[in-house]
Amino acid sequence: MRFLRRLPLLLALLALVGLAFLAIAPEIGWARAGGGGSYGGGGGGSGGGGGGGDGDLFFFLIWLCFKYPFIGIPLLIGFVALSVFGGKSAREGHVSRTIRRGAALQKVNVQQKSLNSLRSRDPDFDEEQFLSRAGAAFVKIQDAWSNQDLSPARPFISDGIQQRFALQIDMQQAEGYRNLMEEVRVHDSEIVAIYSDDHFDTIHVRIPASAVDYNVDAKTGRRVSGSKTAESFTEYWSFHRRHGAKTVARPGGIEGNCPSCAAPLKMADNTKCENCGSTVNSGEHDWVLAEITQAQEWRLPDSDRRVPGLANLKKTDPAFSVQHVEDRTSVMFYRLKAASFFNSTDYVTPILAETAGGIPGLERVPADEYWKDPAIGKVEVLDVEQGKPGERDRVRVMVRWSGTRVSGKPGKRSSVVRRQAIYTHVYVLAREHGVKSLASETFASSSCGGCGAPIAVSKEKACGFCGTSLVDGQHDWVLDDISPFTHDMAFRPQQSQQPPADRALQSAAAGNGDAFDAPFISGDAELSLAVLSRIVWADGEAHKKERKALSRLGKRWGLTQQQMQEAFESARDGNVELPIPDTREESNVYMKQLIHVSLADGRLSSEEQRLLYDYGQRMDYTKSEVRHAIAREKRELYQEARALQRSRRKNGRGTSA
Repeated sequence: MRFLRRLPLLLALLALVGLAFLAIAPEIGWARAGGGGSYGGGGGGSGGGGGGGDGDLFFFLIWLCFKYPFIGIPLLIGFVALSVFGGKSAREGHVSRTIRRGAALQKVNVQQKSLNSLRSRDPDFDEEQFLSRAGAAFVKIQDAWSNQDLSPARPFISDGIQQRFALQIDMQQAEGYRNLMEEVRVHDSEIVAIYSDDHFDTIHVRIPASAVDYNVDAKTGRRVSGSKTAESFTEYWSFHRRHGAKTVARPGGIEGNCPSCAAPLKMADNTKCENCGSTVNSGEHDWVLAEITQAQEWRLPDSDRRVPGLANLKKTDPAFSVQHVEDRTSVMFYRLKAASFFNSTDYVTPILAETAGGIPGLERVPADEYWKDPAIGKVEVLDVEQGKPGERDRVRVMVRWSGTRVSGKPGKRSSVVRRQAIYTHVYVLAREHGVKSLASETFASSSCGGCGAPIAVSKEKACGFCGTSLVDGQHDWVLDDISPFTHDMAFRPQQSQQPPADRALQSAAAGNGDAFDAPFISGDAELSLAVLSRIVWADGEAHKKERKALSRLGKRWGLTQQQMQEAFESARDGNVELPIPDTREESNVYMKQLIHVSLADGRLSSEEQRLLYDYGQRMDYTKSEVRHAIAREKRELYQEARALQRSRRKNGRGTSA
């Protein structure tokens, strides 16, 4: 909007021109009358073909330069400069608006296509009814959390969600406090994506909400910390349901009834209906909440994203489910954190592989230290490695989390060893080759693979109910190792299985040999900010201007002040491993990530541009290379948006922007 900022200057210039015109008007009139400037001569009259306007003003300024150079030359220079900059600003504004319209059209197109596909299988599906139920589930879970009693929510949450909340509640109780969420309100939730795989439909819901969030002493009920007024926050909830399930008029798991027979449910850890024996949170009959993603970690999932090795594994294990692996990884994470918190390996013994040799090195802490307030931001399968007969299949899963490392004992005096920061680790899960997954057990990620009983906190490596081994990988995935999330994982190419013409946003054709012609991977806001901060602060100093610019960038990326602080803390802490680009190719990919995320709304602020130049300087790019990369990314986004708009107009739906 630089043109608008220059508007007062332009008006002042026009005013000066007007005054000059008035000052010499008699002489101009004489010159035109005596010099052949007749009315209509030269096509300047009314209806004469579009003359006048800026053209007349321009020629008047030319005349003024010759007649009164001390007035005309400065005015002409100012007029040309403002015309050039104003035109450039107008063009940039048009490009930015087009990119924003394109993003909005992409969202509408993908969502409508997905809704139509879902309704073709479930004609009674109603979006408003679903969102109403999702909102009710949200409020019910907040109440269950505040009451430290998860049984009302157990029928519609996966084992991973249940384990996360249950272990966090155990930690709160050990430290003698209770977290309360009061005045919970859901504001205009919306479906942001619907996807289907071989077994499940998945609906991702954006839930903007507000609540008064504070802690009270568990014994006295006295407020000890937290907010006094309602604060806003946003989360993305992912609901899953098996293919073939249909919307029915009767109440389901969210309402506290069995989704199969509608009988009222009474349950704690067991998810079997006492009336009909159905597993109520299997997704066979109703929607199950299996993932909660924080707003700063959310990105629109790619329906065509190819997990390396996944297609080959599905040939021998058709029921393999990414959802199950990610849910089970979440269970493993919280059990590991509980093990350090309570200083007890009983939490992790039943989920560690026999060959793991105990708790993996990255999770080992001294006996007098533990992680306080650990929380997952994102869990995502990276790749699958299929073993040969007699060997093990392996899956690598990225876990983004945050926490504060402290010394002491829970509930007693303690001191901070490491301030709260974000960490990204890779969990390596193993399973015997040839084991078949059960689609009905997708969300039973904390249960015995033999009898379905909940996995207890125990030193025993076998199920206490049926004696089945829990750690040999013969029934389910077990934790084999944990490794850092390295630069080669963060910046490796990911390719689409869809033809380019079928993608919602397709890349424009690029010239050969371009330094930034690298496959794009969507960046993660908090991690990207931490990586950029460490690169920019490579000399060890966090300059005030750089910190301010990074904060503005984080705010534009949707990060809260606390999340930005975590990112900066991670950048400063040398003990936190970050995936810093190591090769020219990786630097290219990260540069493309930064530019793509910064141009999400079609605009690039001067602060963001300076940060990109700083990054480029650290990674041995010239300013012209960085400018070229910015221009190319903007051009690609613009062309993609124009293609979407043309397609929409061709289909007779027009645009509303």
